[in-house]
Amino acid sequence: MKKLHRLLFFRIYDWAGEIRRIDISKERTRFCTSSRIEPEANKIFNSFRNNKYFENSSPNALIKQMAELYADLNMVHPFREGNGRTQRILFEHIALNCGYTIDWGIASTKEWITANALGANCDFGLLDAIFQSALSEIA
Repeated sequence: MKKLHRLLFFRIYDWAGEIRRIDISKERTRFCTSSRIEPEANKIFNSFRNNKYFENSSPNALIKQMAELYADLNMVHPFREGNGRTQRILFEHIALNCGYTIDWGIASTKEWITANALGANCDFGLLDAIFQSALSEIA
């Protein structure tokens, strides 16, 4: 994810691809404290790897797995800026690897914010619904 962030933002931010060293929040959501970013991200990516990158998951399992992973990575929020854009591109690659595309426009900005706020409390229902609508199998 750091490499992807660096590729996306190296012309904009001197710190592109670097883990943030400050604590941040947005509205009522406080993201992972900076000292825990790498350990938490490592746990998330190790679990993702152990789940074989969701390959061969049933459509319903894939939706649930992607919703939970999305919420977890959003809470880590490893960069000062550009987390959402980086995460969406990462998830496009995950979906493609599993034989799907993602239509990010299926949900409004407000719906995404609400879904992520709920996901911060392990309520993945709205994220499940969004991924259910957003994922399309590649023909």
